[in-house]
Amino acid sequence: MVKIAVIDDNRSARESLALLICACGFEVLPFSSALEFLKDTRIGQVDCAVTDVQMPEIGDFKLQASLAEKVPYLSAVFIGGYGNIPLALRQ
Repeated sequence: MVKIAVIDDNRSARESLALLICACGFEVLPFSSALEFLKDTRIGQVDCAVTDVQMPEIGDFKLQASLAEKVPYLSAVFIGGYGNIPLALRQ
């Protein structure tokens, strides 16, 4: 079964997204912070990470850099409620 990590410090956003993804038939591993996700022993079992762009500690694209080092094969989807064009164009 495909495992998707949902990483968001906003509890209601995290739970809502997790419910939606579960309803689509995927297994969800919810995390309240990027650090929590990076320290989790199941990180190697995750097929995709859906994460908020703006989070405390490791936000923006610092998480992307950490993931590239730790699990370079992992696909990541960044979401946010306060996006802008320079943020969207950043690679």
